[in-house]
Amino acid sequence: MDVDLDHGVAHPEQSTRLHRTSIAIASRARSDTGHVALLHRAPNALSRRVLRGVMVLTPADDEPFLITPPGDVVWEILAEPIDLEDLVDLLSGTYDGDKTQITADVAALIETLIDKGAVELA
Repeated sequence: MDVDLDHGVAHPEQSTRLHRTSIAIASRARSDTGHVALLHRAPNALSRRVLRGVMVLTPADDEPFLITPPGDVVWEILAEPIDLEDLVDLLSGTYDGDKTQITADVAALIETLIDKGAVELA
């Protein structure tokens, strides 16, 4: 399975869904004390850089999946704990693009990686 970030123009219904996803991640990333939790790679997720991106295997999946560019950059950043807002700020400073779209794309990728057990909240 390829996990891909597409910085193209989203359809209105897709944009709304991605906005809700980013809000959900931000909400889940808050601990009971109100502090922002940090995103990081799951310690049991195995990864290897390949020509087309990064292959990732988690105990939850029988097959590895591919994170394609620029999602592979997100995976590399997640080697160290970081909150969603800082992650988006870092990417916005690196890539020339609309910050709202970058936020939606990153949120969708993070949600997928959390669902697959490749990323955790600390």
